[in-house]
Amino acid sequence: MRCALILCFLPCAFAARDQEQINNYRRAWELASEARISEAINSFKEIIAQDPSSYRAYDSVAYLASGSGQAREAETYFLSLLGVRSNKACAEFALGRLAELKGLGSDVAVPRYVSCIQLRPDAAFCYDFLADAFNAGCTGEIYRH
Repeated sequence: MRCALILCFLPCAFAARDQEQINNYRRAWELASEARISEAINSFKEIIAQDPSSYRAYDSVAYLASGSGQAREAETYFLSLLGVRSNKACAEFALGRLAELKGLGSDVAVPRYVSCIQLRPDAAFCYDFLADAFNAGCTGEIYRH
């Protein structure tokens, strides 16, 4: 009986956590839309600290930093996450995204996406961005998700 009761409430706990993350993500983008870029980046970093697998938060930091002159700081931040096992795959992904957004080309981004896949073979987003990076290498266009 106790196990059945726990199983009934487990989906609610996950839903509440997911809703909280969605709200935090929305608030971070609201800050960005108000041109409070540094605050938005810090909010996305908080999301990453809470959920190291939230690749959209990594992508958002890369995107905002590359467009606001904070790419070097973002790169340093992502490099620091490479030493944290739970963050390593997403940090590799973010370094690839940052390289693309900075215009460094697919030859810099592709190895990062490949590392992401090697670290986390189930990370569908790495495959998606890897394919886009290959395509960009052929066409010269960066696909911005």
